[in-house]
Amino acid sequence: MAARRKKTVTQSDARDACRLAREYVQEHDDETVAKEGLDIGGAYYWNEVRSLAKDYLKRAKEKEFSSDEELEEDFQQTIDGHQFVVYTWWARVVLLFTDNIDAYEEEMGDKPATVEQQAYGALMKDVREHSDFEEALDVARRGGDDE
Repeated sequence: MAARRKKTVTQSDARDACRLAREYVQEHDDETVAKEGLDIGGAYYWNEVRSLAKDYLKRAKEKEFSSDEELEEDFQQTIDGHQFVVYTWWARVVLLFTDNIDAYEEEMGDKPATVEQQAYGALMKDVREHSDFEEALDVARRGGDDE
């Protein structure tokens, strides 16, 4: 099988995409455009939550962690450096879509000082509640044994 070549996006491609987006916005009412934009944003957020949970399950099965404590420490560092909590704009996106907007306050006992802190707590809890992450902790607890 031949290797796929990555397509380089040209200025012409970008102009075409912008033109199509403008046409779409002109053809649809503001409410529809806003709703579909939120749907895309929500899908992006929850896809990232799933991706993080699945990655931890894969790594646990590959015996990358010697214990659930080691996995948890790595997880906290990953979330602490994640673009969703580092950048204010992304942190606000998290707060639009999370099921756990009060997670930071529930965990720490204090109100978050910044939107980034609030997003940190929310993202942590959203990933922790995913079944793949729960399974990853169980696998790590058993030392990587998948059974």
